[in-house]
Amino acid sequence: MGLARGWDSLVVESDSKAAVQALQKNEVHWQFRTSWRKIMQRVKELTLQTIWREGNFAADIAAKRGE
Repeated sequence: MGLARGWDSLVVESDSKAAVQALQKNEVHWQFRTSWRKIMQRVKELTLQTIWREGNFAADIAAKRGE
């Protein structure tokens, strides 16, 4: 969504420390590697951070709805 709008800085927040660490090491599941590489080619700045689940309320609700 942000890349389509021309944004080249990306902030990824997750309540999963393991997911953030995997992305920091560029250990992306094989099903997502092509997409991840395309994103990384277009992003100039990437910030990966772990947040509390309560801070990730909108994503938590969307996940529960299956969105």
